[in-house]
Amino acid sequence: MTRLVITELRRLWHRRLVRLVLLGLVCGQLLLAVSMQQDSRPPTPAQQQQLAQAYEQARAEWQRSGPQQVAECKAENQRMTEAGNTVYLIDCDSLEPKPSDYEGRYSVSTFIQTLHYVEAVMLLAAAILIGASAVAAEFGAGTVGSWLLVEPRRNRVYASKLLAVGLFTLAVGIVSCALALAGTGLVVRVNHLTNDLTAAQERALALDLARTLALATLASIAAAALAFATRHTAAVLALVGGYALVSMAWLTQTPFLGLHNIGLAQHLGAWLDGEYEYVLYRCVAGYSECTPQTHVMTRPEAGLWFGLLSLGCILLGWLLFRVRDVT
Repeated sequence: MTRLVITELRRLWHRRLVRLVLLGLVCGQLLLAVSMQQDSRPPTPAQQQQLAQAYEQARAEWQRSGPQQVAECKAENQRMTEAGNTVYLIDCDSLEPKPSDYEGRYSVSTFIQTLHYVEAVMLLAAAILIGASAVAAEFGAGTVGSWLLVEPRRNRVYASKLLAVGLFTLAVGIVSCALALAGTGLVVRVNHLTNDLTAAQERALALDLARTLALATLASIAAAALAFATRHTAAVLALVGGYALVSMAWLTQTPFLGLHNIGLAQHLGAWLDGEYEYVLYRCVAGYSECTPQTHVMTRPEAGLWFGLLSLGCILLGWLLFRVRDVT
């Protein structure tokens, strides 16, 4: 098995599409660093003057109507709470304008959440492309049959390909995260930003990146398994992309259907953030009387869903690879 996995890793490295994906990841990290550098540049004297004027105006408005704004905010929160919708509650105690809000300066913590989300999206896209193309390309070239002449036991071939894809994606993800962190550090140094991350926040960031790596590795294995079933990279991308678009654009955007438990964005948000809150409407007498109810999807629930979904893909690919002719 070790020999098969090593051979598969070498073949993966020499695939043109895989190298293009790696090049795309590097370009994405460069663009992310450039974007952060542009957004976090120190404000010019003219911009500082505009920010100071904006703060004075906001401060004057707060002194004139601050208590009224707080009262209206609390009343709106109370109304939403009574209606069962606690997703969009506002922190009414933070409405007062602060000088720090108008300094135009950024800190490391400003970028961490954006960095995490962008890195997750890039890694998941790369993982699915790597997993799907690694298997589908061999079916397209007809080399699966030749490989079975060398190793006729299909279970070992199937397991070695999935394991190689997972290990390769994990290594790519580690390098990608290292590049993202290095780019952030370079931006901090160039723009003289304040590193305000605490030890707890640094540990949380490390755990977030580790969870992203785990999800990307699992996604690449599931994509490779789907490629065994469909035998086409485009078919795998169509299945994944179609499901993502349908779930985000229709199924989970209609609160009356109650289908948030199968939405990709909801599970991804819960996995990355720890939980995801959403609102469902319980209706009686048709849709004439509907009551909103707030629900919370937790990270363990999202992890279980991703695990079961990937397991289903793996079993489907294995079954079809076992019973179908490879030519």
